[in-house]
Amino acid sequence: MPQFFLNKRLIVLLISIIVLVALVGFSLRDRENASWPEQFVKDVVGFGENIVSKPVTYVSSLVDGAKDLKNTYTENAKLKKTLRRGSAT
Repeated sequence: MPQFFLNKRLIVLLISIIVLVALVGFSLRDRENASWPEQFVKDVVGFGENIVSKPVTYVSSLVDGAKDLKNTYTENAKLKKTLRRGSAT
């Protein structure tokens, strides 16, 4: 009996995925002729995305630069240690 319920859940999941894909396909059709409310929403969302992405990209590049600087410092320390060992022999 438990195997039947497992198969039933699998079938329900499969049907749900098919319905989801169909809804996404339906909502994506004919996007070049969007109504003015849809176009307005798209413009506002794009503007908001621009406002948010600029500072986030800047902070992300600062963090990446700090990580690179730390890695360079660590690599230089290892190289100096290797050079000191090599010159001692």
